[in-house]
Amino acid sequence: MYGKEHPRIHPLDLLNIRIPLPDLDTQRKIVTDIQKQQKINEKAKERIAEYRRRIDDLIIQTISY
Repeated sequence: MYGKEHPRIHPLDLLNIRIPLPDLDTQRKIVTDIQKQQKINEKAKERIAEYRRRIDDLIIQTISY
């Protein structure tokens, strides 16, 4: 690292960082798991949006009377 005020990593140090590379089957499993979780998250977001719409409708109905 270098830089007195804002430490920075030297480009050569960055190139020397080793990143593990799992075998292809493991990578595919990880991708599958991520895709499943993304579907779950999307469904949850849709439910939250629907709840927000319902709440907004209730607030508008209450204020309108």
